[in-house]
Amino acid sequence: MDYRYKISVIVPCYNSEKFLKETLDNLLGQSLREIQIIAVNDGSKDSTSDIIAEYAAKDSRILSLYQENAGVSAARNNGIDHAEGKYTMFLDSDDSFYPNAVEKAVLAAEKENATLLIFGFSVVN
Repeated sequence: MDYRYKISVIVPCYNSEKFLKETLDNLLGQSLREIQIIAVNDGSKDSTSDIIAEYAAKDSRILSLYQENAGVSAARNNGIDHAEGKYTMFLDSDDSFYPNAVEKAVLAAEKENATLLIFGFSVVN
């Protein structure tokens, strides 16, 4: 099967204006360029939708989805339905990855022929 992207990163967003730009910048700055970013606005009441639209207009790798508020699991499932990557990752809208984390995850999945990857995290205040 041919895939448009190596990986789709799904970002559920609910009232995320405080950190969303940093999160999207982090994903756009990843060393792996074959990345689809799916930002799912889960009925936000703040400027989350404007931020997503701004970023999606600047970079075609960002897909903007909107749904009425249904919770983070529904947002993730909505993102999965639109994913065009060989692999899928999830990232919360107030989190970020190390600059090469997505590339390392894809390389590890391919090397090990993995169907699931679990890795650690760091807490940064």
